[in-house]
Amino acid sequence: MLLPGGRTTHSKFKISVPTLDNSVCNIFQGFELSQLLKQANLIIWDEAPMTHKYCFEALDRTLNDIMNTENESRTIFVEKLLFLVGISSKYY
Repeated sequence: MLLPGGRTTHSKFKISVPTLDNSVCNIFQGFELSQLLKQANLIIWDEAPMTHKYCFEALDRTLNDIMNTENESRTIFVEKLLFLVGISSKYY
């Protein structure tokens, strides 16, 4: 949120709350956000250590759907660079 145009991951990727083991993001083919994700090479995810793994899995499933990745050639996050940012559990 400190970056110009920055958003929370739940807001930007439209991750449902609560996030379940089979959740997907509420992003559909042809919408502006799906086009943006197709063009993106880098995704910066702040506060990653505090995010439940189901949120990452939901984004992964959604990216594979948006990018029309076949199950045989499926790669994690469709070869997008995912930069996970967070702080240590110890404060110095």
